[in-house]
Amino acid sequence: MTVGSILLGLALLGLVGLFITRPLFNRDRQSYRKPTTRQALQFQKEAVLTEIANLDFDYETGNLPEEEYQQQRQNLMADATVILKQLDALDESAPVSEPVQAPQADGAKPVVDDEIEAAITRLRAKPAQAAPAPAAGTQAKAANGQSVFCPQCGQATDPDDKFCANCGHKLLIAQRV
Repeated sequence: MTVGSILLGLALLGLVGLFITRPLFNRDRQSYRKPTTRQALQFQKEAVLTEIANLDFDYETGNLPEEEYQQQRQNLMADATVILKQLDALDESAPVSEPVQAPQADGAKPVVDDEIEAAITRLRAKPAQAAPAPAAGTQAKAANGQSVFCPQCGQATDPDDKFCANCGHKLLIAQRV
């Protein structure tokens, strides 16, 4: 081996070493910036919503008892409410509306709760959107000759399925008969 080859190899090794260690010497302060309050609240909101979705899925699949599900869901909903109120407080461009009142000590519901309940009742009274039509040739026939579809996503299911293969929704016994 010649001296030139050795020096060339050492030079390449040095350049590769500098390239690899460059992040240690040249730290970009902006990329490691602490998230703003709004960003932190958005992350918390997404985490709580994901936990609620996972909790609902566990309950629907029968992995969680009713009383534990209700308690955990109430706690998560309370956490989500606090986070959403904090986000609303940060939002200066939102139109000013009546403040949400806390429940009164004598058990009477505030007016805002009545308005929310009325809005929920109106939404529930609207007819549900029809499930998408299944693809041709994917209809499953139950014992009585009726087609069986998932009420959640509209996907055709086998008559003996307990859960939809497409969305995981729990199928009721009445749907399979």
